[in-house]
Amino acid sequence: PISPAPRGDSCREVQEATKARRCSPFAEYWYHALAMRARYGIRSVFLATDDPSVVDEARTAAATAGLPLYAMLANPPASAGTAPPPLWDSVLARRGVDASSAAAGVVDDLALLGRCDAYVGKFTSNLDRIAYSLLAARSGCLKPVVSLDSLWCHDWSNRVGQSLFGSFVC
Repeated sequence: PISPAPRGDSCREVQEATKARRCSPFAEYWYHALAMRARYGIRSVFLATDDPSVVDEARTAAATAGLPLYAMLANPPASAGTAPPPLWDSVLARRGVDASSAAAGVVDDLALLGRCDAYVGKFTSNLDRIAYSLLAARSGCLKPVVSLDSLWCHDWSNRVGQSLFGSFVC
């Protein structure tokens, strides 16, 4: 039930300032996944991320907890390990990745995340809101969810979203 645990664009200071987002460590997502396991009987975890180190951390945590882990490493940063990683827009502009493959990776993430039974993510993220919408539509009801930063935001392209860190454009 864990959404993208990104370490890419959303972890840049400029994104934190303009999007009212913070880059959360994997442990914060994992804490809520374990709470959902205890409360709702979650028996496995699907993780979508763009950071290979998060997959490694998740494998260790899942093995310790005795939970099967299914990880999707989609669109790893073009210069993994650099700080800060380049913005996706600039990577795509200089053709640092195949745009078709990157788009297909996002579609794959959304399809798989939309099949979860519970969700841990951030509602300041368009991807997380889309994935949770797909999950709700597929199941016909709202499923357990933890947003690490904001309530649901539905006013597209307006600065009306409120997170723990300020307002943001939905």
